[in-house]
Amino acid sequence: MGRGRSRWNELLGRRQFVDRVPFVGDVQTSHGMAYGVDEPTKFGDPTAILAGTWVSEQTVTARVRVNKVPTRNCCHEVELRLRTTISSKDITGYEAYCSVMPDRPYCHIARWNGPNGSYWNFETGTSVTYLADGDVIQATVTGTNPTVITLFKNGKEILKATDTGAAGGGFGAYGPWTSGNPGIGFFDNHDRNWEYFGFSSFSATDSIY
Repeated sequence: MGRGRSRWNELLGRRQFVDRVPFVGDVQTSHGMAYGVDEPTKFGDPTAILAGTWVSEQTVTARVRVNKVPTRNCCHEVELRLRTTISSKDITGYEAYCSVMPDRPYCHIARWNGPNGSYWNFETGTSVTYLADGDVIQATVTGTNPTVITLFKNGKEILKATDTGAAGGGFGAYGPWTSGNPGIGFFDNHDRNWEYFGFSSFSATDSIY
């Protein structure tokens, strides 16, 4: 990541972030770290999605930076986005995310259905873990129906989810999503100390390692 403040037009390699939309928060980079800025709506996590045309097989990798460990109330999360499409009112795609709080450990894989707040954690199994400074989180997505999302921590698989378009999470049937772009996101619904945690490096490829 480059030094200095930048927003959605930050260049990372050959790709560029898309323009922001009003219902999701912004992401900035400063001093070698990307982190969230604001959350303008409930569930409007700060999100940056890479621009361009991407094939459906995607890998996203990021190294976690924790400047100060969040404590007390939940939640503080880092997120990887896959096959994500954001319009002025909707967001679809997949999110693999983990807590950065040792006293609130969890990781999940979610499907975003479109309307803001309509998402479903649909992984198989559980992962009672968190990410610390220097940990590497990676997520991959393959297939069309079913679509398979796999989450890794420091090279070890910790969760997997399979999307067939079924209803879940109290919402109707959506997906499976077969197109969209990779990116990153963050969540802090407690104290808004966004600069406490983020990513120190990030890469996305439209292939599976």
